[in-house]
Amino acid sequence: MAVYFTNRVGQGAISNGSTASCCAWSQFTDEKNKPLLAIGSTSGAVGVYTDEGEPLSKENDPTLRGRGTNPTALQWHPTSRLLAVGWGDGVLSFWNEQERRLSEDKQAHTSPIRCMKWSSDGTRLITGDGAGKILVWKVERARPVPVVQYSERGGNVTHVCFAETDSSTGKPDEAKTFFYCSTSQETTIVCQADDKGHKTQLYEMDTPAAALLYYREKSAVVSLSKASILTVHAKQDAGWKTLTKVKLPTVEGMSSMQVAWAGTHVLASASDQDSMVRMFNLHTEENFVLTLGDEHALKKISSLAYNTGTNSLAAGTKEGVVVLWRYVGTPSSKSNLKRDHNPEDDWHLQQGTNVNSSVEAIHWGPNMRLMAVMCPESAFILSKNVLQHKIRNGMAAIQLSAEKVVVEDMSAERSQGVKNIVTELQVSGVDVTETHLALWTGRKAEIYEINRGESSLLSSFATDGTSCGLHRDSFLSNSGSRVLLCNFLGTVKQTLVFDELQGAVTHINVNGDYLVAVTIKHYIKMWKLTGREAKPHGPGPGRKIEFPGVNSPLGAVESIQVNCMGTKVSVVSASHENSAKMDSRVVVYDSENDNFSLYDFATTNRYPTGHYWDVEEPKLLAVETRLLESRSNDNSLIEESDDGDEMEVTTLFSSSDDGVLFQSSTRPGRGYEGICGIHVPYLYCYKKINPDLPVPEVNYVESHLLKDFSGLENVDDKSRKALLNFSFFLAVGNMDEAYKAVKLIKTPTVWENMAHMCIKTKRLDVAEYCISNMGNIRGARALREAAEYKEVDARVGTVAVHLGLIEDARKLFAGCERFDLLNNLFQACGEWEKAIEVAGAHDRIHLRTTYYKYAKHLQSIGDFKNATHAYEKSGTHLVEVPRMLYESEELEELERYILTKKDKDLTKWWARYCESNGETEKALDCYQAAEDYLSLVRVHCLREEFDIAREIAMESGNLAAAYHLGRQFENQDNIPEAMLFYSRAKRYSNAIQLAKRQGMDNDLNNLALQASRREQVDVARYFEDKEMFDRAVLLYQKGGNTARALDLCFRKQLFEQLCTIASDLGDDTDPVLLRKCADFFLEHGQFKEVVRLLVSGKDYERALGMAIDHNILISEEMAEAMTPGKDSPLSTEEKQSMLRRIAKCCKRQGSYHLACKKYTQAGDKDKAMKTLLKSGDTEKIIFFAGVSRQREIYIMAANYLQTLDWHNDAEVMKAIIQFYTKARAMDSLGTFYEACAQIEIDEYRDYEKALGALRESLKYMMKARNLDKDERIHSLNTRINLCDKFVQARKLLKTDPKQMVTICNGLLEYSPADAAEVDSAIRIGDVFALLVEYHQTQQNFDEAYKLIRKMEDRKIILSPYLDQEMVNNIYKAMGVAVPVRAQDDDDAVGEEIDEALSP
Repeated sequence: MAVYFTNRVGQGAISNGSTASCCAWSQFTDEKNKPLLAIGSTSGAVGVYTDEGEPLSKENDPTLRGRGTNPTALQWHPTSRLLAVGWGDGVLSFWNEQERRLSEDKQAHTSPIRCMKWSSDGTRLITGDGAGKILVWKVERARPVPVVQYSERGGNVTHVCFAETDSSTGKPDEAKTFFYCSTSQETTIVCQADDKGHKTQLYEMDTPAAALLYYREKSAVVSLSKASILTVHAKQDAGWKTLTKVKLPTVEGMSSMQVAWAGTHVLASASDQDSMVRMFNLHTEENFVLTLGDEHALKKISSLAYNTGTNSLAAGTKEGVVVLWRYVGTPSSKSNLKRDHNPEDDWHLQQGTNVNSSVEAIHWGPNMRLMAVMCPESAFILSKNVLQHKIRNGMAAIQLSAEKVVVEDMSAERSQGVKNIVTELQVSGVDVTETHLALWTGRKAEIYEINRGESSLLSSFATDGTSCGLHRDSFLSNSGSRVLLCNFLGTVKQTLVFDELQGAVTHINVNGDYLVAVTIKHYIKMWKLTGREAKPHGPGPGRKIEFPGVNSPLGAVESIQVNCMGTKVSVVSASHENSAKMDSRVVVYDSENDNFSLYDFATTNRYPTGHYWDVEEPKLLAVETRLLESRSNDNSLIEESDDGDEMEVTTLFSSSDDGVLFQSSTRPGRGYEGICGIHVPYLYCYKKINPDLPVPEVNYVESHLLKDFSGLENVDDKSRKALLNFSFFLAVGNMDEAYKAVKLIKTPTVWENMAHMCIKTKRLDVAEYCISNMGNIRGARALREAAEYKEVDARVGTVAVHLGLIEDARKLFAGCERFDLLNNLFQACGEWEKAIEVAGAHDRIHLRTTYYKYAKHLQSIGDFKNATHAYEKSGTHLVEVPRMLYESEELEELERYILTKKDKDLTKWWARYCESNGETEKALDCYQAAEDYLSLVRVHCLREEFDIAREIAMESGNLAAAYHLGRQFENQDNIPEAMLFYSRAKRYSNAIQLAKRQGMDNDLNNLALQASRREQVDVARYFEDKEMFDRAVLLYQKGGNTARALDLCFRKQLFEQLCTIASDLGDDTDPVLLRKCADFFLEHGQFKEVVRLLVSGKDYERALGMAIDHNILISEEMAEAMTPGKDSPLSTEEKQSMLRRIAKCCKRQGSYHLACKKYTQAGDKDKAMKTLLKSGDTEKIIFFAGVSRQREIYIMAANYLQTLDWHNDAEVMKAIIQFYTKARAMDSLGTFYEACAQIEIDEYRDYEKALGALRESLKYMMKARNLDKDERIHSLNTRINLCDKFVQARKLLKTDPKQMVTICNGLLEYSPADAAEVDSAIRIGDVFALLVEYHQTQQNFDEAYKLIRKMEDRKIILSPYLDQEMVNNIYKAMGVAVPVRAQDDDDAVGEEIDEALSP
């Protein structure tokens, strides 16, 4: 059990009525640098104190004397002993603890320093003052210097925090991002800045900030305003956005709010008027509260602090109590809360500590066991200490509190064996022998002489030993790298020395005549304490604890124990990763073989908290363990309930050859705090301690019998030794030696205990031997029955049940996942709730059976109500509940149950019961509720209430009810009503028989159409006999006797009926019958029906010929039917010929798509493409060409596409180019590009695109192989040259117009012989137009007029090239009347077109 010892901070800085204003713990600690606490007070001084509250200064003076102003902020450097102090006048002081030197900076700030913060690597310090000035300091040569300054005018910097992320490299030059909060009269702003001079304002708040925190998991910043508004902001995309904004609950009269992180995503908050801590999960947005417990329920919280190492949350109250909660849940449950999980259950309330003064602030220390508590006129250091206990030679010492120890004589009477010792020391360690008790604190030791009657203080002396012990008349203690042997007055008798390189001694242990010591560097030494001096024993100069091949090293050693023979040493240590947590391993050193072995409890999710060697057996080690962490346990009823506060004791054997072996485990019970020793067959446990209660007359220490030795309390030493050897060899696996150890034992009780051991070690072969010696017939039978199970644990568990080891059997069945056996075990033990839960979660195949058995059990004890519920769960309630209640003569309860359940089957059963008892009205009501219409009709018919029965049958539509009523009407010779209800009941055969007997032919025909085929054929014969052939044919056909129907049609020449039948004939009809029908239709000129029937009859040649001869349209269905399949007996040539004929016929009929498909199936893709081209379906043409992959088809498709409006459809143009390219038709592709160029010129006057198209044409034409290739290439080169010149001229219009004029004139000066070439490349009118437009813009109307005249001479129509308004302006400028033809150019063009088109 761990408690907090309270140390009042010594006088110094806090004196003469001054109060503490700020404090800070040093973060850098090691074996030489102990934790230090700096406290600033309103007296204007800063004091530095040890972890025991003593001033660091020997003169008991403040370390930093006053400077006329108060300290306002304190911060220790995280990796060195450098203290930064901010003062009320803006001065910043730096004090080095090693050099005891003080340096100051008086220039950086001129206003009171409000906040300061070191970065986690210690390379940067942020300071903020009351004037809005923020400085970033960089540490250079152990002296911080300012590097960046920010200023918020009119502001008051109240909070600052660093953005510490996992991606930080820790390099000194890496940019450090931080956040700060500045409050002015108008508003409060939160900014982001770094040490490179970059600053960004993130957001504003209406009220001053109460806290500013960095949310590491989401790279966000959390702020809490004094109005209790909590906001979370994170960077998203280009800016910062609000993730969460919520108002925390407050209490009226609140003046301050505290907030602190309490784990991953979890924020703890409380106001000074709260009696609870409110927890808010920022990730899941769920919240819960932690209460102070009944003892402190009305106290008000004034401060909060969270310890990340121990997962502990501390709350200080105004009434002077420090309350702690320890988180015992999994880390995942802290951030991902399940709906059925109560998160407050993961926080365990710890025992509070009273400091008797209002708590203003709490600060956790660096080594996780220290806590500084600031009060108005004092300060306290709370030091976490484990209450000590020791048992030796029949004497036990149990520490109850810091100053109280109880000594118990285990051999004396209970009322006489308890001695209560109260000391002024804050005891940190105890040791006891038969005659003496030693208490020590690390500074002082006291030796008490104890006897049966009384105890007295023998001596008191100073010592710096933190780990001490007693041996006869010697007091042993550690001191640096030595172990001192002193007398009881503290005088050193002998010094046992370690090498200085091996480190300082941290723990010693004395057992009998053997002493073991371990150093901080994990070196072990042993001595034998016989004779006048201690002599080395075991590893000689020292042996280091090491494990070859083990990756995770040990942390600091927490405890060391040596066995009674000095041959084994056990070590328990803290975790290497987190010193606040224990390592899950126990290390055992074998001094005889000089080797180490270990046992890891991590597999059971536990860690060791204590370890003790047996008083006499050197191989047996008892280890006290507790849970590493609580884990969600879906099998809460399968496995034992793991409570982190309940200890478990595991006994281990240490073997020189086999290492550490598991022997057994037990849980002494929740009433015990822990164990303090072991002496087989007893385990010594001490009770839970309450130091406020008076020492009871009963002992704190009690002996607890080990399970493996149950019933052997008074066994002789020989049997006990044999049983221990048997257990050891069983654990080792040496069966021969195990048998030898117990072969002479005759006591059945001993054999039973050995059988129990075999169950724990799962050795059924040995268990069989033990059971045979026990004479246990049931156990022997269980062994035989268990052999059928393939799982070893299932076999062992079955035997364990018959040996009475129910708990072991439960674990074994759960471990091998034989939940059926576990279910049966719970049933046999009467634990029905557990059985049902196991069945529901893991054994659902037996869930209903379990409920049924549970119901039987409840019925047997008369619990009919719960039995009914269980029967319902088992699904047998329809039978079992009525049976149970009827047998119990609980008829009223039975009726109430049935009416309440409203189950139709149950209600129907009750109705029959009522009817059998003559309660007709009640039966009718129940039948109606059960919707049993047959029974309703039956009862009403018995009561001759036929109208009611008829109404029920008609409205319900129940077939059985209708049939029953029809029989009743038939018996009454009411034939129409009988036929009606037979029909409604779909019992047409009964109605047909009545219609036949009554000669009701019309009704008979309608009934037959609804009846079965057999009855339809029977009625058809009836009509045939009565020469009603049309009805007979229809019914023969409906009845499936098509041949008979056709034969009747042929004989009686029923053409209309034959057509109807023929339309329904298909491929499954007899071919002979089909041909017969076809011949009949052929005689009557029904060629379409003939073709369809011939196709159905698979006479494809005749069908195709008939279709061609008589132009019968071939549908796709008929074409597919005539297409020869893979299993057709025709040859390949015959199949292709047939397909071509089908395709040709379809083509003639205009079914181009179908013809294309058949040509394709015939392998003639050319004809298929030609046929498809006739359809004009561009999309399918493109698709077919793409999948055909034949040159000719590509060319045909491209040629077809050129007939379309391709220049306005990019997809078609792309397909043309693609098809010509795939076909390698370079001449066609060149011609196409040439056409493209001409369209660009004629339609759009886009000579640049035309030039590109001509060049593409030339490129492909050069690859062509046609005969006129050279001539066409020459023509293209000429056109390209001319077009290029004109394009160049147009480009020179703005840059070099003279050159443009020259080029254009050159193009116009071609001889008439070459004019055709020019016109084929460019439109000569465009050249004239370019020159006219240029001269007109230059006001050179004379030249423009001449060019227009030349155009007229060449008979070039002006309107396509020149704007009419521009032409009019030119004529007007020349003083020439506009010619009539110039105004009527459009009409002239139209006339020329008309002349060209006229015949």
